[in-house]
Amino acid sequence: MHCPAEVFSFSSLLPMIPGMYAYKTILALICFMRTGDEEILPNLIVEIFRNGLTIFFVLAVLVIGGHYRCLYSINSQFR
Repeated sequence: MHCPAEVFSFSSLLPMIPGMYAYKTILALICFMRTGDEEILPNLIVEIFRNGLTIFFVLAVLVIGGHYRCLYSINSQFR
């Protein structure tokens, strides 16, 4: 029985999506838009960028790793 590699790669990558960092990013973004306190704005900006970049890089590595595995398995079938 043949099963595409995407079936296994997608289901294994799904739980690795960084939900906690996304939640903290959105929470800091909402606090940034609603706050009037000038003293905590720099801390919120740092938190938004730190968590946002963490999300971006983790998702980028997951996408690259998932595509690499799928492309590698396609090439290995024809050898």
